[in-house]
Amino acid sequence: MKVFQNMVIAVIMICALTVASPVAAEVLEKDANPVKMVLTEWGGVVLEQQGQERYFKIWNKADGTFNNLAIEKTNIQSFDAYENRIVYIRNRGSYSEVHIYDIEAKTTSRVDNTYAIKKNIKMHGDYVVWEEYSGGKANLILHKLTSGEQKKFEGNYADQIEPALSATHLVWIDYSGGHKVIKGYNLNSQEALTIRDNVSDKQSLNIFGQKIIWAEIREGTGGTRVASANSYFEELWGSKLTNISIYDIWMHDIEQNKTTRLTDSSVNQVQPVLSDQYDAWLQTSGGNPDLYLLNLNTMKVTPMAVSDAYEVQPAIGYGYIAWIAMRGNMADLNVQDLSPAPSAKADIKLMVNGSEYYSDPKPYIKNDRVLVPMRRIFEILGWEITWDDATRTVTGNKGLSTIQLTVGSMTAYRNGEAFTMDVEPEIHAASGRTMVPIRFVTEATGGYTVEWNDITRTVVIRSGI
Repeated sequence: MKVFQNMVIAVIMICALTVASPVAAEVLEKDANPVKMVLTEWGGVVLEQQGQERYFKIWNKADGTFNNLAIEKTNIQSFDAYENRIVYIRNRGSYSEVHIYDIEAKTTSRVDNTYAIKKNIKMHGDYVVWEEYSGGKANLILHKLTSGEQKKFEGNYADQIEPALSATHLVWIDYSGGHKVIKGYNLNSQEALTIRDNVSDKQSLNIFGQKIIWAEIREGTGGTRVASANSYFEELWGSKLTNISIYDIWMHDIEQNKTTRLTDSSVNQVQPVLSDQYDAWLQTSGGNPDLYLLNLNTMKVTPMAVSDAYEVQPAIGYGYIAWIAMRGNMADLNVQDLSPAPSAKADIKLMVNGSEYYSDPKPYIKNDRVLVPMRRIFEILGWEITWDDATRTVTGNKGLSTIQLTVGSMTAYRNGEAFTMDVEPEIHAASGRTMVPIRFVTEATGGYTVEWNDITRTVVIRSGI
């Protein structure tokens, strides 16, 4: 396996070509109005919308419970959670208040003492940071919980926005000089940092440890934003673009002082999130945003959720990934365990265009290749399959298209043109069915994409990119 800096090309190729169907995930709630989830060591905190008010729910991953939190419903602008504490901004009309709630003690206290509008609160360890608006611009307020000490970060008539915190650093976007600059502050040495200074638009800044991630617009792309009439949709996904706009995912390692572009494809990638092992983002390859996961150790990209819904607001951490699947005014909240793949004896699932199908025999792995029953797969996709026992040849027909292969040969034909499969098709001994590698489905049909998700042991097939 190549080292990180030499793997960017591989990531680019996968991001450009991989489209798949949804994988199995635990649905914490259906047809609700979740706004955001923050994962914690013990589970997670979810902000829910109900009419004009908002409230919190708690997911306990140990026992699977998902219950309301005993905080009154109110107008909450943003929140964050760390260990057993929640910080949130409560709007009071002309001003906002910062509150902290102790989940174990069930107590709430106010953190700030100003009467200004506040937004985008973040917390890590003993520190809380938020945007505070005064004099027509946004400043950052860094607050230390134990001492109450505060530090203000303000620019010269420039907004300081999108703060993110780790154990060692505060990072944010400084809107100075007419463009967005990523800046940082070392919480220990108090050293100021300039991390990324160019004219490209930047958004969705996140940090984990010494690594920072964000979405940055590709030079030469862009469009006019048109606000959605659906306020719930607007908050979770954002304004629609009238023209082509392509954002790439970038990462900066503070310790190594190195910036790397992780993606460079023809599709739009936004809302990145980061953990110790994974990076996830939303990719709009088919119109709606879908969720993709990058393993930072192997540099392998896995489609986590691809459907006709809008997969938005991903969260990642503590061995889990969560996201909201939005359809109009309602949405589902999903969470997926990212633990190592199940045992090799676990059944492999088959998903086609978002639906799970039974197959006999089931797909299986041989010599690091996933093999699937050809007749079952192609009949699901609308092909007519025939078998010639004398020549051990399988022929498929759909409209004017024809495919043909022979058991024991790596050469197959699509409309008379030969191509080479990565492994030979074989006969499943118990059922007598012809088994083919999953890559063959894409090579033979030309209109479908196929992917293997080793986290959930699922073969995912979807029509047309």
